[in-house]
Amino acid sequence: ATIKEVKMNWVEDFLYAIADPNIAYILLSLAMLGLMVEITNPGLIFPGVVGGICGLLAFYSLGMLPVNYAGVLLVVLAFGLFIAEVFTTTFGLFTAGGITSLVIGSLILFKGGPLFQINPWLIAIVSISIAALFAFVINRVIKAHRHQATTGREELVGKTAIVKVALEPEGTVFFKGERWTAVSEKGRVEPGEEVIITKVDGLKLYVTKK
Repeated sequence: ATIKEVKMNWVEDFLYAIADPNIAYILLSLAMLGLMVEITNPGLIFPGVVGGICGLLAFYSLGMLPVNYAGVLLVVLAFGLFIAEVFTTTFGLFTAGGITSLVIGSLILFKGGPLFQINPWLIAIVSISIAALFAFVINRVIKAHRHQATTGREELVGKTAIVKVALEPEGTVFFKGERWTAVSEKGRVEPGEEVIITKVDGLKLYVTKK
């Protein structure tokens, strides 16, 4: 019998290349980051598109590898905690939990021994980068809260804010570059629409559609 060698085409070469634990981990991280940015900043589109593409490639790559689904769930939980940090502002509690979950999930993401282990340096780089990003975000949030506490109510009432997260009736608005929790007094208001501040209750704004 004659043995004929058949070379892979470029698509097969690409799919073979991404079926690697480190590549799969990078794709999964980029997918989660892209979707996280899109969820916390609706309307940017580009991060969501990139995150979606990386997510599909990550699922293909993970499907070709001996995945430990407990590790996958821990990584997904980590990014869920990161998103929760943005919306609830626990001043680092959710971020610390997310980093812990991410590191543990990354270490047990694949079965099959050393051959399928993610490079520890890659895990460290991803974890430190995310920790640094959220340290910056938390610092901005703390400064914003301090500023909000000293901002006179008279300055806010009657001013215009931009809806960031849909008010149904509660959501988030931007006023002078700062994120505020807001409640719509007259129905749902979509992201990007302008609202008028009618009342301030602590750190919560009451608004009506402009």
